[in-house]
Amino acid sequence: MDGSSESLATCIEQTATHVSGRAVSKGMFSLLPELRKRWQGRQRPLPECIVCAQKNFPHIYAVDGSTLEGLVSQTESFERHIRGALAGKICTVIDLSTRLPEQIWYTSEALAHDTGFEDQILGMVKAGMLWIFDRGFYDFTFFDDLIDRGGQFITRLKSNAVSMCKRSCATLPKSTTA
Repeated sequence: MDGSSESLATCIEQTATHVSGRAVSKGMFSLLPELRKRWQGRQRPLPECIVCAQKNFPHIYAVDGSTLEGLVSQTESFERHIRGALAGKICTVIDLSTRLPEQIWYTSEALAHDTGFEDQILGMVKAGMLWIFDRGFYDFTFFDDLIDRGGQFITRLKSNAVSMCKRSCATLPKSTTA
């Protein structure tokens, strides 16, 4: 395991002993300079859908919430170094143009829901940003607040959602956004 992975593993392991959310976020942010350095050294082409979206949106963010146990279980190198149950929830905002974290929040509340991070997300929203959310952020009041701040979003519908298409972006003139 390299130095930055060990730092993250140590940071996550400390959460099991109830280190503050601020300390966890600080530890994870300390990895960003190394991640940015590595990213610059291995430029990969962006997916076509991101390149296309960049024509209309200066910033494109994906937001994901996960439990710490879920995060660790997806990363074999961490599993070897972290023992015991991990409580808490992490929310990460990823800049899809750089594929790097833009913001990381943590709460030690074991039963926290993704929607608990909505106020922090809204604090980042500026006009012209495109946000991509999973179903954990499915909250119409939140979506209204995001739109009121000039942001736009994409999310998957829940299976029991009732919807009706009012207009399709494909039918709008190219200079108009929906």
